Amino acid sequence: ERWAKSARIQMARERLGAQRIAGLGFRERILNWLKEQPRFKSFDPDSSFVGTVKYDQDKQSMQIELNGKKYDFCNVEERLFDSFSGAGSKGAFFNREIKSLHNCGAW
Repeated sequence: ERWAKSARIQMARERLGAQRIAGLGFRERILNWLKEQPRFKSFDPDSSFVGTVKYDQDKQSMQIELNGKKYDFCNVEERLFDSFSGAGSKGAFFNREIKSLHNCGAW
């Protein structure tokens, strides 16, 4: 998480440069820019069933590609996403922990 924050700050510096916005200092501009940025995590498992998994930390939602089709899962706590990314069998974890509990419909 610390690395992600540092990366976002560096991106903000590059994007905002020396530009002044409405009299705000650099620190205030960075903080405003960071507040506007969505926070995501993702992983690409080596699985025949589960494809790319994306997690929106702000909305607590997850998008999972299953056999090429994308599905939206809501009310997902970050610790569940972290457990999913570390699971030995992504398909078994999905079927046991996510499938029926958090499905919000197909994308």
